[in-house]
Amino acid sequence: MTANGSGPTSPALARGAVGLDLLAVRVDEHDGSLDRRLDHGHAGQRARVVGLAPARRIEGGAVERDPRAVDSRNDGPEPRHVGVAEIEQIDLETFDVAYNIIGGGDEGDKTLVATKEQADHSLPYLISVALLDGQVMPEQYTTERINRRDVQELLNNVSIHPTDDFSGRFPAEMPCRLAITLRNGRVLSKEIYDYPGFVSNPMSWEMAFEKFERLTGPFTTGSSQRSIADAVKNLELIPVRDLAQLLHNVEGRHGKSEPKAVHRVKER
Repeated sequence: MTANGSGPTSPALARGAVGLDLLAVRVDEHDGSLDRRLDHGHAGQRARVVGLAPARRIEGGAVERDPRAVDSRNDGPEPRHVGVAEIEQIDLETFDVAYNIIGGGDEGDKTLVATKEQADHSLPYLISVALLDGQVMPEQYTTERINRRDVQELLNNVSIHPTDDFSGRFPAEMPCRLAITLRNGRVLSKEIYDYPGFVSNPMSWEMAFEKFERLTGPFTTGSSQRSIADAVKNLELIPVRDLAQLLHNVEGRHGKSEPKAVHRVKER
C-alpha cells in the first residue's frame, strides 16, 4: 500500500516499480549485473546507477562496479566508476500497464518532457534524472531541472518495451529488466521483481521515516516530524484528533513552530 492508499494495480504503484522512485544499485565487477543495494551515504561520495524501486540516494550520476553487490565477501578488485558520458543506450523491459501509462505506449511519446506533469509520467525522464542527480525528489520536478540540456539529451537514449512474461506476472510482481549499454560495447543488466514497500518486500519503519523526514524537512521542525511519526505509529492507541492537531500545527519554513502536547494514549 502506498502513502496515498493506492492498491497493487494502481498507476502509482506501477510507476514505483519501474522508475518513479528509484533505488540505488551497484554493478558487479565480474559479470556486469546490477544488484539492488540501499545506499545510506552522502551526496558526492559514490556513484550509483538507476535501479527500479522506491527512492534512495543514487549519488553522482555514474555507475559503480562493486564486487560485493552480488557477493557479500569483501575481497576482490576495487570498484571503479563509469560516467554517464560512457552510456550509449538504456533499455527497460517492463509490464504492459507501466509501458502504456508512462513508457510510451497508449498515452503517447514520453520523451517529450517540459513540465512536472509530463516528467512524473515519463520513465525515460525518471531514469535519466536519477542517473544524473542521484535521486528523484521534489527538486527533480522543477521546470528548470526538467528542461536542462543534460537530462533532455539522456532521456532520448532510453527505450521502454513491454514483455508478455512481465505483463503476466503483474500485479502479483512488479517485474522489470534494466540494461545499460556502454560505448565500449559492454552491457550491464539486472532483473528485479519487487521493491521495498511492495507486498513481498515491506519497507521498514526506519526507511519510511527517513523518507518522511526528507520530504517534510522544508515545512516543519524535527520535533514536529518525530511527534507526527510517533502518532502514526501509535494510531490505534490515540484519538485521531491528536494526529489532526499535530498536522494542523505544521507551518512553512519561515514560520516553524513546535507542536502542542496532544499525544495521549487511550486507556484500555
